[in-house]
Amino acid sequence: MYTMSMAQESVFTENRDYLIELSRKYLWWEDPEAMTRQPYRILAAAMNLGSLEDYQKMYRTFGSPLMIEVIQQKVPGWFSAKSWSFWHRVLDLVDVVDVVPQAPQRIIQ
Repeated sequence: MYTMSMAQESVFTENRDYLIELSRKYLWWEDPEAMTRQPYRILAAAMNLGSLEDYQKMYRTFGSPLMIEVIQQKVPGWFSAKSWSFWHRVLDLVDVVDVVPQAPQRIIQ
């Protein structure tokens, strides 16, 4: 689904325990160990559902460039409209006077 640089892989490897913690908390129905192979999905779930404390720790741990990459995956269902808008503002992806683009949506036929 997405490719990561060696630097990104290194950050995820170094913070594997934290990813497992986030996976257990926000993707409880999935196997946390297996989910570490999908770190963007874990971060998206935490960014979508997380607490302010989680946001702050993710920001300190992974930094805004990596969190921006999570948003840029544009996977339908990863973010609610509210979270999508919030992160576009927090990560300065849109100017304060601009309209946030619509969140990707799942289409069920």
